[in-house]
Amino acid sequence: MGTSALQWSDEMSVGHPVLDEQHQLLVDLANRVKTLFGTDARAAIDAAFEEIVKYTIHHFKFEENVLRAAKYPGLNGHKKIHKKISDSVDDLYAHRDTVTPEQLYSTLYDVIIKHILVDDIKFKDILSAR
Repeated sequence: MGTSALQWSDEMSVGHPVLDEQHQLLVDLANRVKTLFGTDARAAIDAAFEEIVKYTIHHFKFEENVLRAAKYPGLNGHKKIHKKISDSVDDLYAHRDTVTPEQLYSTLYDVIIKHILVDDIKFKDILSAR
């Protein structure tokens, strides 16, 4: 993960401007969490966590609708991945009183940022062709 902030790059683009904007916001949220490293700013940590949970739910619904409209053949599998990620975030949220910024960032990086780079990139060709 390193100590520097995550940077959006063209290789993270999935070929859909709105999804790319939403993914950029998720990267920004991860970077905001990273600024809390080494602090005990519980209110700021909780606020960031709340925003991440709400935005992730919104983003997944929107993404699934885009994929449905594009007739993406891997939609059902992608929805299962979203469910697994949501469960992981929900589990961490259930323990939010003891979650550190480092743990939250690690989860964001592992399950959301990697998801963009590994899973979401698979539908780039379909969305780019539309």
